Amino acid sequence: IAEYYKKVVATDTSEQQLHLAQPRPNITYAVTPPLITDHLLHSIVGADSSVDLVTVATAVHWFDLPNFYPQVKRVLKKPGGVIAVWAYYKPTVDPTMDAVFERFFVRIYPFYPPSTKWVFEKYESLPFPFAEVESIKMEIEEERTLEEYLGFFRTSYALVGREDLLSEEFCREFEAAWGVPAHVTRTVKFQLFGKIGRV
Repeated sequence: IAEYYKKVVATDTSEQQLHLAQPRPNITYAVTPPLITDHLLHSIVGADSSVDLVTVATAVHWFDLPNFYPQVKRVLKKPGGVIAVWAYYKPTVDPTMDAVFERFFVRIYPFYPPSTKWVFEKYESLPFPFAEVESIKMEIEEERTLEEYLGFFRTSYALVGREDLLSEEFCREFEAAWGVPAHVTRTVKFQLFGKIGRV
């Protein structure tokens, strides 16, 4: 985004996450509380009708939507301001590997909070009070070792404090399905999905 806009404001509730972000001269990073006041909204993000684009990557399902959406409508330029929200959740490698993932997902699914159902439904049922624009289909493609592939699960909400869900037995199943030595990379794909809307 920073390549296309003169000014970008990037926010997160986690200071640690923002420290991992790549610095650029046209990006301002700000730690914001989960519920932001109007004063803080204006001082960090901008005045009413001053923002071209609001984006949310893999997070809108955690938001207090009845509070968030009106704030988005306030700061977006009228007419034509755009909101884009997107996420991903299911890695694909090949049918053998994906079958192990599906069995593992059945095991961890009960440990996700209700709001993540929107992710598992690819945001299709996500409340979205904007004039929707057709979104493009995209996917992320990465080369990962088996350990890097499993790392995707280890950082999952469902495994926080429940690391034993990724049992040695499941790790062995994943390793057998990997089909090559664990240190050899394979192509892992994640389909992106989301919604784009205008005010």
